[in-house]
Amino acid sequence: MDNVDQPRAPSPIDATERNALLDVIRGFALSGVFLSNVYAWMSGAVFLPHAQLEAATSSTVHKVIDALYNILVAGKFMTIFTFLFGFGLAMQFSRAAERNDSVPKRYVRRCAAFLFLGMLHLTLLWYGDITHQYALIGLVVLLFYKRSTKTLVIWGLILTLVAVPVGMWSQFVLPRLLTSPEAAQAAMAAKRASYEEGNRALLEAFQSDSYMAIVRANVTMYWRQFVNVIIASYHVGTLGNFLLGLAVGRLGWFQDVAAHRRAFRRMLGWSALVSLLLLGVMVGLRFLLGEKSPQPGPIALPIVMPVLRNVWTLSIALFYVAAIALLYQRGFFRRVLSIFAPAGRMAMTNYYAQSAIGVFVFCGIGLGHMGDLRPRFTIVMPMVMFTVQMVCSWLWLRYFRFGPVEWVSRSLTYGKPQPMRVRKMVETPDVVP
Repeated sequence: MDNVDQPRAPSPIDATERNALLDVIRGFALSGVFLSNVYAWMSGAVFLPHAQLEAATSSTVHKVIDALYNILVAGKFMTIFTFLFGFGLAMQFSRAAERNDSVPKRYVRRCAAFLFLGMLHLTLLWYGDITHQYALIGLVVLLFYKRSTKTLVIWGLILTLVAVPVGMWSQFVLPRLLTSPEAAQAAMAAKRASYEEGNRALLEAFQSDSYMAIVRANVTMYWRQFVNVIIASYHVGTLGNFLLGLAVGRLGWFQDVAAHRRAFRRMLGWSALVSLLLLGVMVGLRFLLGEKSPQPGPIALPIVMPVLRNVWTLSIALFYVAAIALLYQRGFFRRVLSIFAPAGRMAMTNYYAQSAIGVFVFCGIGLGHMGDLRPRFTIVMPMVMFTVQMVCSWLWLRYFRFGPVEWVSRSLTYGKPQPMRVRKMVETPDVVP
């Protein structure tokens, strides 16, 4: 009997089906995520008392690096990463529809695999894991995946641009509106003192030579972030990025960049213009009002700045994406940018490996450089180690279809061990019988 109409068995995306441009952008984003995680978090900068942090970064070199980091890196690469996750969802949903597979069932299993691996990662290596967050936030996408593309764009923009400012307002503005300025500042000072005391305990744990102390500190730090209003608002913003990525995936822009070259050029031009304008406005506001933090001073600054900063971050992220997409259409730049693709294909493996590198370099059970904010550790080290990761990823993928973590995730999702070696692509069909 002809089985043309029978649904195909589900299987992971074959290497020949992958979008190489997306792997390039994902690898590029991963390099920035590693740099950002080391610079702000793994190095221990987040735990240092304000006075000590100011002293450690008071040199001209540090000030220049910090300015470049905030302009070019902070938040931008994670925005790209979350956008690509949403785009990947569009591809998954499309493939599921082609084979008449149940989208919710398969997708929930994938989210469960991400949640399991992410919880292990945040407990055993680094509290800042994003994969479990993607799993939990990704489940909410099921409420939207049958909605129109227009609806996805509207909700995506609202959540992406508004969520974080609302979180900032509730933390810094609302108390000043409900109480006197003196009472609000006193409450903020008490909260800051308690926060710094907790930071000192966490810093001591990470600097200790006890691995179990690090595990306990990971759990403590994770819980502190879990109940933080601002962190929660970032999660809502992540959902917005997912929806925007899902919408663009439906539009087919990245499947045929040449056909949508005009759209990418518009994205490039408008995002560059908006980024430059907003940067000028924010620098001007800081200069005029003399503010370095959102807590004290004129209440207009903490109301306006989060909105401007959020739009600015999104615009720079879109600029990066559009620039890479357009450059990738040219032979020379395609060859140059393709060095990021293997790392992008093994994004989860490399992301987890980066946490292991961070533990080894900064924690007391390794080299013990936590709190040392010299550029050799916060800038040079992640750049060098990511270069090593790109080479290792290229070598690995010559023999294997997936990275180790990707293989575990796919095997859990599809309910059986997936063929791992490249030669099995020829010897056996990549299907689940």
